Amino acid sequence: MAAMEANRHVWVLDSRILDYLKFDEFHWWEILLIIGSLSALASYFLLVIYLDRRARAREKRLKQLARLQRWLAEWDLTPTEVEALQALSGDRKRISLYRLLSEPARFEAAVHRAAEAGQPLSFAERVRDALDYHSGNLRVPVVSTRQLVPGDHFRFAVWEGGRPQHHYGQVIAVGPAGLTLELTDDGFRAVRGKGAEMDAFYLRGNDSEYRFPLRIRGAVAGRNLLTLAHQLVGGGQRPRGARLPIVKPMSFRVRTELAGPETPEANLDLVPAQEMRGVLLEMSEGGFSLVLNSEIPGGSYVSFELPRPRRRTLAMMGRVLDCRPFGGNRWLVRCELRGLTATQRSVLGQLLRMERQRRLRLIRSEQRELRRSV
Repeated sequence: MAAMEANRHVWVLDSRILDYLKFDEFHWWEILLIIGSLSALASYFLLVIYLDRRARAREKRLKQLARLQRWLAEWDLTPTEVEALQALSGDRKRISLYRLLSEPARFEAAVHRAAEAGQPLSFAERVRDALDYHSGNLRVPVVSTRQLVPGDHFRFAVWEGGRPQHHYGQVIAVGPAGLTLELTDDGFRAVRGKGAEMDAFYLRGNDSEYRFPLRIRGAVAGRNLLTLAHQLVGGGQRPRGARLPIVKPMSFRVRTELAGPETPEANLDLVPAQEMRGVLLEMSEGGFSLVLNSEIPGGSYVSFELPRPRRRTLAMMGRVLDCRPFGGNRWLVRCELRGLTATQRSVLGQLLRMERQRRLRLIRSEQRELRRSV
């Protein structure tokens, strides 16, 4: 039986079976003709695809230009204002003007640069209103403080008594030159004392936080009003996921030796660590911020134990992205999380969500008590 099976397999794979297959004989010119025909057919299909895409692009371009024409007609801009918009786009092409107006980030950055250069852009507010490029529209990114509307809230982190304290302000008015915030009594005193060393953070409804450099233009002490110059998102950063303020003093283990991209993270426990006292300022699923009394180089590794319920802890480790002065001879250190397992990241996400929900419940409880008292 085994021999029959082996012979059967030999017969199937026997190359002599090809002798029974007959192929037509082709002359060289016939082969060239077949290749040419196939090439022509492929070229035809490629040409059809190219013409189709070109027609679609042309149709899209015409629709965009028609939309641009409707916008300009609805806004009732003067020729001078249209010229100013065209100059903001960078060239004389109408499609460039459409791209400027259809991209909030490009539009706000261009308006900001023009305002800093002293160009009058009084019509920009009307254009922004028509395009709905305000903070209330969650479909567009917040790029400039010009997009803010009255009622938006800011957060300020200020050092008081050796610890970072969080103060909050509300947008009262937004004008061509800047915006006006109303602060609490404590927040106003803290910001006026160290405003030049601070950043302002705007927390949006889609759980994104935006950082703006703080440039104070004026203040009204009696009403706790602060006037700020308009700013773009600080440092060219993209909006990041909201980080929960922690403000918790603790010990950190800092490793500066072998710090760099080539550091073997799996063997960091073998590298000597320096114990430093500091304050954990913020925490998110992607990184954390802390404040130390001394500067540490970028690329260093910082590890600590994050407290959990029932006296448990979660080991955290991050790589320093930047370290900059924070006021009072202290340094703000931003780190990205590194070396965490999938389980650790899952636990961290659950901790942050539970803490966020706890704070929301506390806020709702305080609001209910306030309504009852009224």
